[in-house]
Amino acid sequence: MDSNTVLVIEDNDDDAFLLTQSFKKAGLSNPILVFSEAEPALDLLKKDVETASKEQPATLPLCVLLDLKLPGMSGFDFLESVRVMKALDRLLIIVLSASNVESDIALAYDLGARSYLVKPAKPADLVTLVNNATLARTAGTKEYKFPGIARPKTY
Repeated sequence: MDSNTVLVIEDNDDDAFLLTQSFKKAGLSNPILVFSEAEPALDLLKKDVETASKEQPATLPLCVLLDLKLPGMSGFDFLESVRVMKALDRLLIIVLSASNVESDIALAYDLGARSYLVKPAKPADLVTLVNNATLARTAGTKEYKFPGIARPKTY
């Protein structure tokens, strides 16, 4: 996997197609790898981490665009699984979901999502997301802002 790859985990073929077309329309040339289920995507990430060495570190994707409502392993379960793996703690995960339910948004952030976009994502948001992910990786920091719904305030 190329380190500029955008990993998309989306079970709806139409949404996945529209997302890849939005990337092209926005002029983004990043490779896109689409999974319709979370478990095979997680297995790929685990394999990259397990085969990594000091000489050849894991090649993680630039970012993951994650749907929450998936067959089998949910997006929430994926987030939880990724966050317990130290080697994946810098993996940038952006939730891209049809849900705008505050409890879903809060839980996604609590489980480590960096941003939360409601489908359909605007091409301008995708450009900002990819550009900021690239800058964050280059600078080695998590400090870049990403488009999307802010974390709900807890009272």
